[in-house]
Amino acid sequence: PPARCTPPLRAGTVLGAGTIAGAAPGAMAAARGVRVAVGQMCSTTSVAENLESISKLAARAAAGGAAMLFLPEASYAMGVSAGDADVLSQVPMAKDRLGAIAREASLWISVGGHAEAPEAGDARVDNVHFVFGPDGAARAAYTKTHLFDASTSSGVLRESAHTRPGAELVALRGTPVGTLGLMTCYDARFPRVSERLRFEAGASVLAVPSAFTVPTGAAHWELLMRCRAVETQCYVVAAAQWGDHGGGRRTWGHTMVVDPWGTVVAQCGEGADELVFADICDSVISRVREAMPLESQRREDLYQRDSASLRVLGETSPP
Repeated sequence: PPARCTPPLRAGTVLGAGTIAGAAPGAMAAARGVRVAVGQMCSTTSVAENLESISKLAARAAAGGAAMLFLPEASYAMGVSAGDADVLSQVPMAKDRLGAIAREASLWISVGGHAEAPEAGDARVDNVHFVFGPDGAARAAYTKTHLFDASTSSGVLRESAHTRPGAELVALRGTPVGTLGLMTCYDARFPRVSERLRFEAGASVLAVPSAFTVPTGAAHWELLMRCRAVETQCYVVAAAQWGDHGGGRRTWGHTMVVDPWGTVVAQCGEGADELVFADICDSVISRVREAMPLESQRREDLYQRDSASLRVLGETSPP
């Protein structure tokens, strides 16, 4: 496999510079790349408590030399629906406070699952992934497009009952990690999202703030994040909720960073308010893409929905 600019690490370990195979002495600093911090939370319905946790994570991220902090889905409040008038009344304040936290820490911050109040005539909220710049301004907003309507061993969940799906994909240029593709949680099960962000928008990093259930997380969390990294040759930064949120809601956690070769280079253990660091390295991205040039090898002519490029052989129906 291609060399990494940072080695794999145990949960909670801060990464060092590592080495690049064949690098000249003294090249380590240049190879280290851009340091990011990735947080794991156990958010509740208390907006004030969640924002305090975020503020502490941001201070730790800045102290650790990170240029950008990635936070999970539903960071400022867990399980918000249109009926939660008290929480929704705090949305403008929460958004302003998140911007202030970014400004105070001089950090870029990706924060997922910000419930935006419903529009007139629609009782559902929007699940918005925001990116704030170090000046506190919101630089991008992506509304989650794929909603978690599924049956698991923990019950039937219908996110679409209280959340509206977004209508467009979003990538943001000019971040410390290059072009950042924005996703949220269940989006990771739909490869075309990450493929478009990489091959059409030019993303080098995919941010996937999440709140996976325990059954789906145990089965698919790491698998999905590594698959999205391998097929796009991007870093995948997946901040996650972890633990018991009340009301029977439990999440899987295992916040992680996956490199473009599919190696998990950072991962949180079990616990809330955990933080890990990783280095996003252009050299790693370039080496993987040069060794295996997927972009030039893609056959877009075969991927369209038309009968000319797909043949199905055999009986029209099973015996």
